[in-house]
Amino acid sequence: MMDLVDSDPKYKSLSREAVQTISVCANVDFKIPEEEELIDMCKAIEDMKDDARMEGRREGRDEGRMEERLTSIRNLMKKMGWSSKEAMDALMISAEEQKQYSALI
Repeated sequence: MMDLVDSDPKYKSLSREAVQTISVCANVDFKIPEEEELIDMCKAIEDMKDDARMEGRREGRDEGRMEERLTSIRNLMKKMGWSSKEAMDALMISAEEQKQYSALI
């Protein structure tokens, strides 16, 4: 399949209108440069995959931070005999975030 795409440029690029149609039907947000009439779909798909990877990494880091904070809260509660509020205050967790963590403890 890649040989076909590489050997014949008509398989590599699509019109702006075709890309917009695919974008809407597939609920995919392709980056479509305004000045371009033909869109390199290989690049558009690679860009989309890169965006998804970055978003996944961001979510993973956020989940890791949350898990680490929960572990720290639980450790302080257990080792120091503190309430969850005291542990979160010691860790300087904001009042807004404390609501989230309280639901998870």
